[in-house]
Amino acid sequence: MKKVHTMMVTGEGSFSRRRFTLIELLVVVGIIAVLAGLILPAVIGGQERGRIASAKSDMATLTLALKQLETTYGKFANKSGNTYSFNGKNAGYSVGDSFIRISGGERDAYNAFIAELSDPANAGLSSLNINKRKIRFLDPRGDYDPTKGYNAADNLNKLWLDPWGNPYVIMLNIDGSNKIAVPGKDGAADINLATSIAIYSCGPNGTDDGGRNQENGGDDFTDDITGW
Repeated sequence: MKKVHTMMVTGEGSFSRRRFTLIELLVVVGIIAVLAGLILPAVIGGQERGRIASAKSDMATLTLALKQLETTYGKFANKSGNTYSFNGKNAGYSVGDSFIRISGGERDAYNAFIAELSDPANAGLSSLNINKRKIRFLDPRGDYDPTKGYNAADNLNKLWLDPWGNPYVIMLNIDGSNKIAVPGKDGAADINLATSIAIYSCGPNGTDDGGRNQENGGDDFTDDITGW
């Protein structure tokens, strides 16, 4: 029987595992941090541009629905006394104004108005301002549940909010002048848009700046997204 001889390889022929030193590890971590710092703003910026594009698309859809509403009924809303109300909730309006304003400042009126356009048969609407024929001018958003009141907690965030979770600001001309006033540039007097519908989003910061942003004369803190 042959004997099997074993040999331990030492010296230059031996195998050893090389370990990273602490300095090398710190260098690698530093490189990763620098790369993350370069990539993250681009990713966040891309997401924000996507939200802005989505807001503009929403405003175009809302504008089309409102034009259809006006074509169907000859106006946007009916006046009740000295105000315009939706399901008993008053929109922003003062006697003599040329337009009504429906926004987060009149959140209950906004919710009722959007419900009247998208789910006019909803049991939560005890009254309808304009859409007496109960025509659906808008499709409800996401998993909106028409079997519940439009103002049920899990339905409220489906009533056409902007990508940052806030109501759009909807301004509708009601005196036939086809004009809507918006702030001018750099604190100048208001200017009149030659339109019967003007919509904007309060943008990423959620603050209503009257439609002002850095492109149309606002300061560094104004970031409204306009539909005009």
